[in-house]
This record gives sequence, C-alpha cells and structure tokens, in this order.
Amino acid sequence: MAFCHNVFAALNGDFITITHPGGAVGSFALKERCVGQAAVPKLPEHNHFGQGGPYQSYELQIFSQQFVLSKKTLNLGGGTIYPWSYNYSDINGYFYGDTKPNNATLEIDGMPTYADVSFIEEDIADVNATLVSNPDGSHNLAVSDRRYGYLNGQQLYSATYDSNFNLVSYSKSLFAVSPIDYGNTKEWVSAIPEYMTNPVPPQFSGHMLMIRQFLLVSIFD
Repeated sequence: MAFCHNVFAALNGDFITITHPGGAVGSFALKERCVGQAAVPKLPEHNHFGQGGPYQSYELQIFSQQFVLSKKTLNLGGGTIYPWSYNYSDINGYFYGDTKPNNATLEIDGMPTYADVSFIEEDIADVNATLVSNPDGSHNLAVSDRRYGYLNGQQLYSATYDSNFNLVSYSKSLFAVSPIDYGNTKEWVSAIPEYMTNPVPPQFSGHMLMIRQFLLVSIFD
C-alpha cells in the first residue's frame, strides 16, 4: 500500500500569482493533503506470502495524495487586501466491508465542534468536506460523497455560516439513478477466485447508470 500524509502548512511561497493590467494581484498558495476514500472494494494484488497474508496490498487504494488550495489573496493596492483560507476534512479512508472510522465531526482545522452539521444525513465517514473562510468573516462548507462508486465526488450539501459558525443556510442535492437501462456488457473471463473483489458494493450490478440531480435549499432567519 502506498504512503500518504498531510502537510497542513502551506508550501513555501505562492503557487501562482496573477497580475491584472489595472494593478490588482491575485495570489494562490497550495498545501499537500491526504484524501481518504470510503467503501473501496478490496481487490487483492498477488501476495507471495499467500492471499490475505502478511503485507497484503490492494489494487484500489483508500487514499490519494493531492495538492489543494490553502489560501487565496486578492490585493487591490492601497492596503486593500481580501484573503480566503481553505481547510479540509481529515478522516481516514476504509475498504468496503471493513469497520468505518467512527469520527463524530468532520475533523476540519478551524471549524469548531459546535458548528451545526446535522443536515448531513450520511455517515461522517462517507463524506468529504471543504471549509472556505471568506474576507467578511463568514464561512462556506461544501460536502461531497466520498464513497467509491458513481456518486463519488458529487456535491451533496453546501452550507453558509456566519463569523461565529452559526448556520445561516444550506442546500442539499439529491441524486436518483435513472430507471433507463442503456444496456449491459458481459464477458466471460477466466478468473482466479482469490483475486476477485469480495464483498462487492451493492450498487455495482453491471448496469450503466444515469444520475439525475435535484436541489433543495433551506434558509434560516
């Protein structure tokens, strides 16, 4: 299994700087992030010690190493600077059929545990979240599905908080699988049983799926 780690400190210097002809300057800084994935099917690689034995590795990983945006700054000159900061959930990935991480919060730096995330209906272990802190002190939270499958990466919720992390509003995206079946592709293969994925996530039935999206919005006074 590959190694993955978080480097929450921004990398040295700005990754990119854009200067407008009028003088405004936009700067973007990056950091490294270990992104966990949920409910990943186990597809064992060949193990010289025997399948399922010591040092077993898998074709599909439960995490990936990525570069992510850590800070964005807009400098209009004359001392007018608008900064945005970006923080991300930090929850371990897991294989389908294994015990899920039991995190009670999204584990985001800078987001207090009392912040209301009760609108998230999925298990915390099954979502990925990005927190954006805005120049006016407000915060935006984007929550996406991180389960392996056709919904992976789809945004499920978007929420707005005030400077004290009181929930102001949130929207929810609903996805439905179309009943239309565009056909199957089935092929007989000579499979080695111990290399086959087991258990298999239920949504993988061999059918091509079309996703439809619906949006609900809730606003609080």
